[in-house]
Amino acid sequence: MRRERLLNAFKHPMTEWKVQKAKRAHRKLNPACALCGLKPTFLARSNDVHHKIPVHVRPESACEEKNLITLCRVHHWHVGHIRDWKNFNIRIVSTIGALQRTFRNNAKPGKEA
Repeated sequence: MRRERLLNAFKHPMTEWKVQKAKRAHRKLNPACALCGLKPTFLARSNDVHHKIPVHVRPESACEEKNLITLCRVHHWHVGHIRDWKNFNIRIVSTIGALQRTFRNNAKPGKEA
């Protein structure tokens, strides 16, 4: 993925710079994973910013805030790309909502001390 980003930067230097700037701004405003709420810590790396609609499908929306969502690395892989970096989940927002409802309904109360 890093190699593809580097090659893309050579092909479209201004576009890639703008996309990275938009991702940094989004990550600053929304640091937690949209699904599990995981926030980056001092030792943990920052979460990924995922394009809801990939840049290769709709390049004009690459820098739009409404096209970006923050996900931890695990959920970026499993939910955002459906366990294959070549795939993408076009219904990611509804998938996240359904998973959150499932987690909430199946959560077991913890033991009180």
